Amino acid sequence: PSNTSLLDTALNDLSLNRRSLLWRAGAAGLGLATMGLMANKEAKAHGNSHDALIVSAAATAEALATTMYYNIINSDLYANGLSANTNDQAYLVAGFEQELNHYNLLTTVAPPLATKFYFPPGMFGDDTTYATTINTLVTLEDAFIAAYLIGVRDLSTPALKVLAAQIMGVEAEHRAFARVIAADLGFLSVTGL
Repeated sequence: PSNTSLLDTALNDLSLNRRSLLWRAGAAGLGLATMGLMANKEAKAHGNSHDALIVSAAATAEALATTMYYNIINSDLYANGLSANTNDQAYLVAGFEQELNHYNLLTTVAPPLATKFYFPPGMFGDDTTYATTINTLVTLEDAFIAAYLIGVRDLSTPALKVLAAQIMGVEAEHRAFARVIAADLGFLSVTGL
């Protein structure tokens, strides 16, 4: 299914103010797109292959994150485990949309290294796997935060450094919300994998 139909379906199923959510997402997307255009221009001007490799790795991470969120939204965890908590469902939809925006933005600078990912059997199954799913999500967000922090340090252009810092902030929010979801599901601790 296309990303648009998934988002439309998810948003229609939630008791959200769609206009407000889309306005905020659009404003954030516009800001990130502006930074991405500036970063793309600087990266091309400097011709730094080191930057291109870092951005390719980041695009790959965003492809993985998008895949993770997509699978969670289409899982029993979303449909049943969080059915009583539309705020958590809304977070997951917004997380998917943000990760997809990051991916689309980063691929204007450099291509991803991979776009196919494999998860263990049952990863998105039933209530016996919810803890594994949430711990995996937290682990991925931890890794993304660390990777973007390295990008802030190692990228050569100011625009790319700022972009990495902005995306790192969003990833930190995702990790915090994943921990909120864990608490809402009754998990006393989230350990990652």
